[in-house]
Amino acid sequence: MGTPIRLMSATPALRPSKRSYRSPDDNTTSSLNKLARRPPSSRSLKFNTPVKHKEVVSEHNAGDLPFDDDVFDILPENLIQSIREKERMTMEERDPAISKARRRAKNITRLPNLFDMIRLLLRQRSCITKAELVSKIISGGHCDITDRSEVEEQLSLLLELAPEWISEKLAYSGDLLVMINKMASPETIRASLAAAKWPMLYSLLGCVVDA
Repeated sequence: MGTPIRLMSATPALRPSKRSYRSPDDNTTSSLNKLARRPPSSRSLKFNTPVKHKEVVSEHNAGDLPFDDDVFDILPENLIQSIREKERMTMEERDPAISKARRRAKNITRLPNLFDMIRLLLRQRSCITKAELVSKIISGGHCDITDRSEVEEQLSLLLELAPEWISEKLAYSGDLLVMINKMASPETIRASLAAAKWPMLYSLLGCVVDA
């Protein structure tokens, strides 16, 4: 009689789960892909924060701001004076008559120095072309005048205010000559030029007051 065959029940091997392990990197990639496929929002949220605009009054922008009497009541006295001065200067700059009068007054105050310079340049001469005289004045280094038109403007004032000392004459060659009267008293001429500024300054002051 043969040995009976034992039936052994074998435990079936466990099959690995079909669910795969996802690393953190895979989750991040999936999230980015979802965001990329998500349609853009049709409406964006805007949060408008109210901003209060406050004017800061200083001496630099005071002249550009409109003020009434109530505003002036709360400002310090020195700032009010600065505002008034800036307003006055702005009005003068916009008035061509005042600007011209101021320039003329400035040139007249320089005439005594120009007078001394011409006397120094023409010690041995009584006649010179105007072009040469202007060049000598500019290149002489005796004053801070470097603009040719300014020199010519001051020479015109000398011809107007001291005709007994300086005059012009047209030469046969076509050159404009400047003639100097050596017989005129230098002290008298210089004193009259120094005094000529006062009527001009009074006139300028009147223009400013009227403006």
